[in-house]
Amino acid sequence: MGGTGQDMSPMDIEQEQQSYMRIAAALRNYRTTSSNAMQRQQRHFGALHPKYKELFGDHAPLFEKWEAAIDANQQFLNNIAHASDFLFDCYWPEGELKPLYERPTALDMDKVASTLKMFVRDWGAEGAIERQLTYEPIYQCLERHWPDRASRGAIKVLVPGSGLSRLAFELTLRGFACQGNEYSHHMLIGGHFMLNHLTQRDCATIYPYVDQSINVFRRSDQTRAVTIPDMCPAEAVQALNEEGLEQGDFSMVAGDFLEVYNRPHEVGTWGSVVTCYFIDTAHNIFEYIETIHRVLQPGGVWVNIGPLLYHFSDAPDEYSVDLSYDELRRIIVSYGFTIDEERRVQCGYTVNKDSMKWAVFNNIYFSARKTGEPTIASKDVFAVKPPHLYHDGEDAAPGAAECGPPQGDRGAQGG
Repeated sequence: MGGTGQDMSPMDIEQEQQSYMRIAAALRNYRTTSSNAMQRQQRHFGALHPKYKELFGDHAPLFEKWEAAIDANQQFLNNIAHASDFLFDCYWPEGELKPLYERPTALDMDKVASTLKMFVRDWGAEGAIERQLTYEPIYQCLERHWPDRASRGAIKVLVPGSGLSRLAFELTLRGFACQGNEYSHHMLIGGHFMLNHLTQRDCATIYPYVDQSINVFRRSDQTRAVTIPDMCPAEAVQALNEEGLEQGDFSMVAGDFLEVYNRPHEVGTWGSVVTCYFIDTAHNIFEYIETIHRVLQPGGVWVNIGPLLYHFSDAPDEYSVDLSYDELRRIIVSYGFTIDEERRVQCGYTVNKDSMKWAVFNNIYFSARKTGEPTIASKDVFAVKPPHLYHDGEDAAPGAAECGPPQGDRGAQGG
């Protein structure tokens, strides 16, 4: 999401509104896409030779359970889409709104299915192992740097790529003032729902693996129910207050990380930046390092955990600089960071514990302090490229189209 409207052209506002509404429409159209996939399998079973049908037995119960799980997911997603209408009004409270004229894309629909799995990772009891392996080292690092809980309210922690917001929210429960930043409408809408519209633990039931018909060990695994959230945000804050403790300030900003935080008032204002499965979302990872260094206070702490998947690497019309970790480490140090901790952490990502296929990353974890400035002659040159230029299919180096230093609000705060 690009902005609230104050720093955007009418065309930009319209495009952002259409994008937001398109994702809400994708949530509401989940059943259609998922049912189409189910019906394809149903036709294939129906086309089996009578001999094979006799061997398998009655396949009708399989598809009845499959369809019921899809219907339950659709009801859950309808609730999220309905709640998103209120979030939409927060971003654009005034002005003329054009009807949706963009149809959800196949990628939009795929991301709806993957978002169901993300709810398990961030807000389900089954995701506790992944959260323990990836989030706990971050908590421990920040708590070592700021052991006095009473002073943490003055420590501003930025979490770009905050997803469904569990990590950022947990940091506020530990007393830090935390701001999440997210670009994906799927994540923004889903995170808003989890934080603001669920009133107790385990009050929602989803079937996150129903759309996975391959690598299924037992058929019942496909229609296995998962309850969320394993922690209700409102209950967690109330429990904290009952202990006489206060939650740190919590805010969310919607938009591209580079656009939002390369503004003059962000320079040197953050005590810590936490990047969890984030830095490989860059077109040009140099720009992420530069921006993180710019926004941190002297002595500020950068904590990172995640792989180097480089999301745009295989896209033929996208720009992507794919550094190895040893190259990346050298650049980080050259920017004026001192690396204090460094280790590998193996962890799954949205793993279905019963599946025959798991995605496991051998992540890099590090913590680094901003102890100096870049060691190159051109350290004062602002070379961060406007993000939209990376989506035009051009293959020019960033230096060929540099934007000037921050001159004002190019990004937008979402709320």
